[in-house]
Amino acid sequence: MAPPIAGAVVGGVWQVIAIFGIHWGMVPIVIANFAQNGQDTLQIFIQIAVISQMAAAFGVFLKAKDKQLRTDALSAGITGIFGITEPAIYGITLPRKKPFIYGYIWAEIGSAIAAILGATQYVYAGLPGLISVVNSISVENPGSFPACATGAAVTITGTIGSILLFGCEPKQKENAEHSILGQTVFSPLTGELKSLKDVNDPTFSEEILGKGIAILPKEGIVYAPFDGVVSALFDTKHAIGLTDDQGMELLIHVGLETVNLGGTHFEVHISQGDLVKKGDPLITFDLQEIQKTHDVITPVLITNADDFSEIVVQKEFGPVKAGDAILTVKK
Repeated sequence: MAPPIAGAVVGGVWQVIAIFGIHWGMVPIVIANFAQNGQDTLQIFIQIAVISQMAAAFGVFLKAKDKQLRTDALSAGITGIFGITEPAIYGITLPRKKPFIYGYIWAEIGSAIAAILGATQYVYAGLPGLISVVNSISVENPGSFPACATGAAVTITGTIGSILLFGCEPKQKENAEHSILGQTVFSPLTGELKSLKDVNDPTFSEEILGKGIAILPKEGIVYAPFDGVVSALFDTKHAIGLTDDQGMELLIHVGLETVNLGGTHFEVHISQGDLVKKGDPLITFDLQEIQKTHDVITPVLITNADDFSEIVVQKEFGPVKAGDAILTVKK
């Protein structure tokens, strides 16, 4: 079998057969090659397969929104560096299918590339993985290490890139909260939750700009109420528009008539077009100074409310903390 084809086959199926524990049947072949020839190419493909699942775990860490999943994925990825992929496979990649498949595909590609470039290993690795790439270093074959490193780099980049581009959960699971429960808006401020009717400005109280709620802030920090993009940022820093991945458009307007401050007492921490995660600080403002001259009640509005069937207030009016669920928006 030609080395690139062998690389693609072994690099792809190694982690599949590892699930069933039958991968150990190939280890004697590797040991025999080292014993007889002082070198082996099969170990190259095995380690790239291992590296692919390590990369998949790190990809989930970078892509996932759930904090516990991110913690587990990071731990599994670090373990994978040392050639131990069981936590990554059984805990992270295989249950979500997509990360495992991306790793499978890119392990095939990376192994084939390493074979084409002439990668060989000269030292046996009990647990092949990222750190055993150095086993390809040889004075007699100086191109072996770059070849192995290139195959590994392609696998890592491709696997993580695929997860970042296409996600790490089945599509129906990624969209479950949106399709069944609706989109959740979390409080961008700590303070007191109020009705828009309590806002002393008909533009807001009569829902001319959109539907939502208002918050009387107790702290001068505005946080991102969901994952999305900064779609509008006023030069005067007193208001910000955000759009989520389902097209929901939200406006946070700090205080009334605060546009007249011209940005004084406000500081922004993002730029228009930036991607933000729920809980990221967006704007800080000097609450004490602003409330000396202005009403600081802050409307939080769904400006394209007509695109949705229902906007439900999730929390009773009264004390609210940043990060509390306050609105559910349903298609």
